[in-house]
Amino acid sequence: VQVGAPTFELVYCKWESERVLARVRAPSLVTRIAFQPGDASVISASGPTFLRTYKLGQNQQLRSSPVISMKREAADHFTDHVWLDKTTMVAVTESGTGLIFRAEESGGSGGGASGSGGGA
Repeated sequence: VQVGAPTFELVYCKWESERVLARVRAPSLVTRIAFQPGDASVISASGPTFLRTYKLGQNQQLRSSPVISMKREAADHFTDHVWLDKTTMVAVTESGTGLIFRAEESGGSGGGASGSGGGA
């Protein structure tokens, strides 16, 4: 018998040494993961009701940064996202809304994004 929702995790591995560097609990099912171009320590993840960036810190922990407000995040079902370059990410929702995010170029923290969107 399953009680409650399953637990979802993001696991960051180093392929060459087959070693887990970090892991963090994801807020829901993860359907897409992407690395920020130019900074492999920043990843983005999306799925139903969430879109976040994560930064691998020197202490080998993944730190989560919201891309949009938690209220907006919970209201949308994100079907995909992709990085266009080091500072620009595009996400789409199940309802056809496209969102464009531009991160501040301050060392690739993965945070500080501002977004805009419109219906498809």
